[in-house]
Formats: sequence, C-alpha cells, structure tokens
Amino acid sequence: MNCLAEQKLVGSLRNYIQDVDECTSEVDLFATCKEFTNECGYQYFALLKYPEDYHYSLYELMLSGNWPAAMVKAYDHAFLLKESPFAEQTRDTDRPFLWTAKEMYNSGCDQKEPVGRTLFSQSSMSHGVGIRTNIKGGQKGFLILTGNKSLKNEEEFDELQELANQVFAKAMEIIGEKSRTDSKLSKREYECLLWTSEGKTSYEIGMILGLSENTINNYLVTVGRKLGAVNRPHMVGIALRRGYI
Repeated sequence: MNCLAEQKLVGSLRNYIQDVDECTSEVDLFATCKEFTNECGYQYFALLKYPEDYHYSLYELMLSGNWPAAMVKAYDHAFLLKESPFAEQTRDTDRPFLWTAKEMYNSGCDQKEPVGRTLFSQSSMSHGVGIRTNIKGGQKGFLILTGNKSLKNEEEFDELQELANQVFAKAMEIIGEKSRTDSKLSKREYECLLWTSEGKTSYEIGMILGLSENTINNYLVTVGRKLGAVNRPHMVGIALRRGYI
C-alpha cells in the first residue's frame, strides 16, 4: 500500500469513528462495521464479548458480525473457542495484530488445530486483523476483520484501535438500551422462564400455571425473541447472565 493510499485509509477510519458514534440501532452499527471492514480490504467482521474460561460458544459472544452462519455453527460444534489462539494472542498484547489461519493454528499442541485452520481457510477467512477493545467500566471485547488477502500495513493500527473501542462501546450502549426497553418480560413470561430454568417442560409448566401447553410454548417463544435466544438452554443462559433469574 503506497503512502497516499495509507493516508486515505487513515482519514476514512477517522471518519468512521464519527459514523459509529451516530449509530442508534444494531442495524446502523452493522452497516457501518460492514462498510469500514470493506474499506480496510476485508470481507467479514465479528464483534465479540471477550471470551472467559467458562465460555464455549462463539455465537453466545457475538454482538454483531457477518461471519457465515455455517462457519460459526461448525466452529462451535468443534469446540474451538475453548483453546482459541485469538484469545491467547490478545492476552499478550494491547495492540491490533495481523494473523493468518495457517500461523494461528500451527503450534502443534492442539489436535483441533487442523480443524480450525481448514475451517477458516474454506470460509474465505484465511487472513485478518484482531483487535482487543477496552472501554470504561472494565468491559472487554474483541473485533476481528477477516478475508482472503495479503496482510495489511500496520500504519493504520492506531486508528483501528480507536475505531474498535468506539464500536464496542456503541454496541454495549445499544444492547443495554434494548435490554431496558424491548426485553422487559411480562409476569407470565417471567414465570414460564423461571420454571423452564428449573427444568420443567411446557406441559409441566402448563399444569403448574393452569394454562395449556400451547400457551406456554407461545410465552416461551416470546421470551426467546425478547432475549435474542436460539433455544431454551440459550434463553436460560442469557437470563442468568442478565440477572433476570
């Protein structure tokens, strides 16, 4: 990348910081992230909550992104998050870092490495940049830009770091606001969620509350939609993390 092109990209990234600040919804943020991802020469992005030792699912951590659904499903099916080289890399540096799937999954210490290397390569995500984000309050996140391209020049790293921090902060702001408004549960929804967390089936909950099994299912579908859950275990997990139960 020549000097003129580098200066142009740095200027664009600075403009995107303002664009992110003006986002008011998850849709706005997604579109802006997709745009600057392409501007950087990559195809895909994933904005994640920082993985802790008890996390096993990439889907559970994803705040926004356009990684192929089949790729995320295969990643979680292979339990690759538990030994993620991305998380290990960000523990050692506060700076954005360039990576290739071949290099990231090449320590020879983990039998899952060939799976990870193949999965990223076959998904057209063989190269990328990883950025750990930090915002006030101690919350940490992770932004990954990926594609099939040569490694970037590191001149834009300062701007990428500032942009990633802004994106994560805005995502947490939008999600927090959505949780306070759209995700409020009714009394019946809360009761169904609570009994589900106790391992009760829809039929059993219906017997307890004096409602039909179909009515209970409808309540739980609504709860899942409000919490953004894909199934009942996921729904209960989200509710626990948010302190609903």
